[in-house]
Amino acid sequence: ARVTYRFFPITREAPGSPRLSDEKMGNPWDAVLVDDKVDEVVEYTPEDDFLEYELERAGWTKGLKRNIGACIARGTVIAHCDEGCLYAPDYLAKMYAELARSSGGPDDLPPAVAVLSKWYTLAVKDQEFREVDLRQKEPMWEMFGRNPAAEQPKEQYNFGFAYVYTRSAWLKQPFPDMETVAASDGAFVRALQKLGVPVALCA
Repeated sequence: ARVTYRFFPITREAPGSPRLSDEKMGNPWDAVLVDDKVDEVVEYTPEDDFLEYELERAGWTKGLKRNIGACIARGTVIAHCDEGCLYAPDYLAKMYAELARSSGGPDDLPPAVAVLSKWYTLAVKDQEFREVDLRQKEPMWEMFGRNPAAEQPKEQYNFGFAYVYTRSAWLKQPFPDMETVAASDGAFVRALQKLGVPVALCA
């Protein structure tokens, strides 16, 4: 199920004086919703029987919104940052350095992509904290009865919260106009790879 966060302050007013008030937060666990009738908006495919794909969503797709953002961006390098993630202070500097190294230098950067390969994840519902390293054998695949050697390479570029790429790469291959659920962002990177654009996995 998707997890939706609601942040709702509780206002308390002094008797007879609505201007004298303060706010406090309720129990933060009350703000976590884990049941939003997911079966009505996603489907499972025979190829990826445990990955979810969204059937329909009103409004602009994530791919379209990313293309609009890239279109109005002024810099030569674009970085994705997810509001639900915490990034190290030197994250952008390291990713940019890897991007420049993989593309031959920092001047007039040609099409290139850097993708984070290692991070820590917290599953609120399961109260689980663990390290994810896409270059190492991932135990989650075996839990789902799949072969890590065959499946992991397909997933290495599916995590759009950690993309850093040159504007010239986006001009060469915009994002597909599609909505994704969870980690299914790899179509953009795989299409660039087919065009010969260098892609670096960064720790």
